[in-house]
Amino acid sequence: MSRRVAMSESDQFRQYAEEALLWIAQAKTEEEKQTMFELMCTWTAAAVAADAVAIPLAKQPQHAGR
Repeated sequence: MSRRVAMSESDQFRQYAEEALLWIAQAKTEEEKQTMFELMCTWTAAAVAADAVAIPLAKQPQHAGR
């Protein structure tokens, strides 16, 4: 039996960025390359933002005396 582990949102965004990088290599025009580069940057920024939101949620502060 194989077991699937759900990908985090940031991991999913990074995968999309990697796919966009592959599309850059396959682009036929400079305009296509530029568009895919911008898409890759957008997905990378989304991954960083998702990490920034997830980290504070995962690390709730411990209150003294509780």
